This record gives sequence, C-alpha cells and structure tokens, in this order.
Amino acid sequence: MNVMGETRGATVRRLGVSFIGLVLLAGCGGPSGPGTLSGHLYMVGGPAPGAPRAVEGTVVATGPDGRHTATVGADGRYTMQLAPGTYTVTGTSPQYGEGKSPCPANGTVAVVQSEVRTADAYCQMP
Repeated sequence: MNVMGETRGATVRRLGVSFIGLVLLAGCGGPSGPGTLSGHLYMVGGPAPGAPRAVEGTVVATGPDGRHTATVGADGRYTMQLAPGTYTVTGTSPQYGEGKSPCPANGTVAVVQSEVRTADAYCQMP
C-alpha cells in the first residue's frame, strides 16, 4: 500500500482508465479534413448597366496554412480544397488593371470541414 492507501493494482487500473479517456478525447479534436471554397471572379461597375460580368484570372485564399491559388476560367468560377480556418480571398484578372490590381471578396470566409463555402471576388471598375 502507498501513502494514500491505494494498492498497486488500483493505481494501475486508474491510470489505465485515464489513458483511455485521453485517447478518446484526442479523437474528438477539431476538424482535420478539408472544406471546399468556391465562388466567382467578377468585374463590376463601369458603363451602364454595370452588372457583374464573369472574368478569367486567378483567385488567392490566404489563411492559417498559407496561400492557395486557383485558376479562374472564362466562366469566372473557381473551387479549391482548404484546411478549416478563416481565409481572405483576393482575385486578379488580366482584364482589370493589367492583372496587377486586387479584386477583393467582401470580408473573410470561414472554411469548415466537409462543407462548401462561397466567396466571390470583385474587380471594381470606376
């Protein structure tokens, strides 16, 4: 018996139960699989009517694990798989500012495991 009055067997059983509890909790950690971020790159403003027009270019999502780039086709669509977290989305298009001017999305987007989130980027014409 030790000072607390426990037997060695009881101590081993208690440690075993604690270890199993820790293993189970480790499996309940936060999201670990990817989520999907998709959207469009649009040109807006300019001569009337100034309605959004899909443009080709590049979209960059910057978040907790770095920068991720997607190529945007003539339909203006992009899709990327990202780790869960909060991302800032910015696009560029050769049809806007010679491809050097940023086309931001409105605010940030929270990517969640196994879910699809949307962020459209806008190239604002004067």
